[in-house]
Amino acid sequence: MILDVMPFLGSMARMGTGIIAFFLAILVGTTTIAIAWFWYRPVLAAGILAAGVIAAAAVYYLGRSRKAAAPMAAPSAGAAT
Repeated sequence: MILDVMPFLGSMARMGTGIIAFFLAILVGTTTIAIAWFWYRPVLAAGILAAGVIAAAAVYYLGRSRKAAAPMAAPSAGAAT
């Protein structure tokens, strides 16, 4: 709500929270579904759990690669080259 003072920042904040909620829903959802299926179809549950682990690893490595690729500050105008 604080960022809604400037509409562009408000929409960016909503987009960011939406993306985070989407990835958390995928991770928690696959785990919950796998636990629910484990008694009746353990192979299916293992596959769903594996898909959740792969999704979690992809999100983790994507986040780490974005932090590593952060742009460096440009040199100041008065710096000698």
